[in-house]
Amino acid sequence: MNIPQVIEHQLRKMAAGAEIYFKRVAVNPSQITAWNLPTRPTKKTDSRAKTFKGESVEVDAIPPKTLRALAHNSIVRHIDPAIYQRTLDIEKLEREALVKVAGWFHPDEEEATA
Repeated sequence: MNIPQVIEHQLRKMAAGAEIYFKRVAVNPSQITAWNLPTRPTKKTDSRAKTFKGESVEVDAIPPKTLRALAHNSIVRHIDPAIYQRTLDIEKLEREALVKVAGWFHPDEEEATA
C-alpha cells in the first residue's frame, strides 16, 4: 500500500459509515515552474510509474505554507461554506466555555483547604 492508500484506509476505519470523498492531489507542470520545484526521474520500481510519463517532484520540495494552502483549497471546495462557518463558530464557543470552566479550578487553593 502507498501513502495515499494508507491514509484513505485509516480515515475510513476511524470514521466508519461517514461519507468520505478521497482524491489524490497532484502538482501540475505550471506549479513546478511557478514554485521552482526540483524534479527527478520517476522511480522505475514504483508500480504507478507504468502509467506516468515525465519527471517527478518530492512532496517535501513544496514549501510548507504552499503545501498547507494546496491541501486546504482541495478540501474546502467540497465543504458547504455555511456549515463550515457554523462549525467554526461552535468550536470557538466551545473553546471559550472550556477556558471559563478551567478558570473555576485553582489547584493551589484546593491543596490549601485539604
